[in-house]
Amino acid sequence: MTDDHDAALSGPMACFICEATSGVDLHHILFRSQRPDLKGDPQNLVPLCRKCHDAVHARRWFLSRTEEGLTVCNAEGEVLCVYPATPVSLNREALGDGLAVFEEELTLALASVGQAQREGAERLMAYAPYLRTDRALWEEIWGYVHQMGDQAAALKAKLIERMWALSFWLSEEKRYEAIGQVTGYGRKSIQNYRRAAYVFEALERPVPPLSTRALNAIVSADDPKAMLERIERGEALETRKSSRERPCCH
Repeated sequence: MTDDHDAALSGPMACFICEATSGVDLHHILFRSQRPDLKGDPQNLVPLCRKCHDAVHARRWFLSRTEEGLTVCNAEGEVLCVYPATPVSLNREALGDGLAVFEEELTLALASVGQAQREGAERLMAYAPYLRTDRALWEEIWGYVHQMGDQAAALKAKLIERMWALSFWLSEEKRYEAIGQVTGYGRKSIQNYRRAAYVFEALERPVPPLSTRALNAIVSADDPKAMLERIERGEALETRKSSRERPCCH
């Protein structure tokens, strides 16, 4: 390793993208030929395994860092995954403290009116963009999501879409398999939740915790934004009358 690698290296490394721990080296986001003045800048270095490193140098993936975080794009400029910068380290210990709070709220929810479920879902919504590929952590979080019951439908959509983005380095089949192992869902359900996530993104506004029925109504509506506003006003949802209208998520 060069001196700038030695200066930035502190303890064992894992690949920033796939979290592999073997064959990991530090990659210069802006190549040394482009910005030799940044060769030792920790903000210009990211640990990558050999496979991910090769994909970057082969120009299949392009990395860029801003104040907002690190973005990975493909050769066509499509954003594959965004890793937002965060003021706290969301390792298992740090996020575990948050999960302890969720657990307390969910325990109260089982004995009361369910308000804690909504608060727990909102907190996990806030955490979702910062989650990485730690399988054990995802399984732990998904366990809490199941305890939230029907109010977690919108949260499931957001979490599944985050898992899909984080697994961009896998083949499509492997992505479905990996997400299915965490959630217990098959390909169709995962596709439906991802479709819901696209609808929410297009709304360009925060999405509150929603029941599965409300989620399906929004996703299948001709005007999803108007339907969301109706639900927030507490208007009753119409019962589906057509057998051809199948639920989006379950």
